[in-house]
Amino acid sequence: MTKSKEAGSQKRETSLLLDHVQVEIEAVLGSRRTTIGELKALVENDLVPLTTSLSDPVELRVNGRTIGFGEIVAVADNFAVRVTSISQ
Repeated sequence: MTKSKEAGSQKRETSLLLDHVQVEIEAVLGSRRTTIGELKALVENDLVPLTTSLSDPVELRVNGRTIGFGEIVAVADNFAVRVTSISQ
């Protein structure tokens, strides 16, 4: 077997092993800067306005690293993210 075929075989084996590793995916809707005092004053049913609108892209993160963007959609009684771009 040639070196390039061996390398390709090893990459496929590694990929198959990694296919079962679980990761955390997050959809980040937006953010807001606030003071500790405002944070301490929050009570149930308070609203925290974010810096984004409903039409803005949602950042998709895997284990804290941005991997792409999407848009919020409704699926039955739940929300989901339609992926619009993936980073390479």
